[in-house]
Amino acid sequence: MIPPLHASNHFTFLQDQQYRDVGEGSVLLLLHGFCESHLIFEDLLPTLASHCRVICPDMPGHGGLAWNAAWRSLDDAACWLRDLLDALGIECCILVGHSLGGYVAAAFAAAFPERLLGLGMLHSTALADAPERRDLRTKAMQFVTDHGKEPFLKAFVLGLFHDPKQEWLEALTVLTAQTDTAAIVALTRIMRDRPDHRPAIRRLQVPVMYIIGGHDALVTPERSRLELQDLQIALLHRIPEASHMGMYETPDKVIGAILSLVDVAG
Repeated sequence: MIPPLHASNHFTFLQDQQYRDVGEGSVLLLLHGFCESHLIFEDLLPTLASHCRVICPDMPGHGGLAWNAAWRSLDDAACWLRDLLDALGIECCILVGHSLGGYVAAAFAAAFPERLLGLGMLHSTALADAPERRDLRTKAMQFVTDHGKEPFLKAFVLGLFHDPKQEWLEALTVLTAQTDTAAIVALTRIMRDRPDHRPAIRRLQVPVMYIIGGHDALVTPERSRLELQDLQIALLHRIPEASHMGMYETPDKVIGAILSLVDVAG
């Protein structure tokens, strides 16, 4: 395990980070997904911050930040998150990750379970990719390498929704355009090669929550139900009308689900 940041390095580390930090009380850390940024949670923050301290960081390569080529696996992402908590002086948190953010959260749970008060998987999974999904990611990496990020992101944004509103597509088009091309390729490989983190999730002694969308084509309800088996403390919130972006489609229900985890864990 990589040792924590030395106190003298905290300020330097935080200078290179980009995050929102609002509210007081138990710490709820919200981690965005692939090609997103902390802005996907913006509409949730006023309500959530009235109940707890909410921290929303941008991962390297997102939100206009430079990519960190030292990230070679989800373990590296978990260590980055550990270092962020150390730099902010936070010992434990309730961690909720959307999509890729959930993959990172699962890796964090495997590496640093003692730092968790609760874990939330928002349209995400602890399972490894199925073979056909791995093949699609390999093709995506080659497509971005050959054609650049713009045509990839256009199709990517459309695939996030079942029945999108135009303003959602426009907002996400602007937001995803800030993603570094190198980050898209590297993180696609990291997602493709990630391990199955279900054994680590099952060992957790804290509440674990899954928020699943009835129309989610990327993380299906059936896939999520597999992961609820044998959990110590499990919460399930199924939102029938949502797809992969419940923060946009059903914000009130996502807020309610997250607060249920905060209530149990905090």
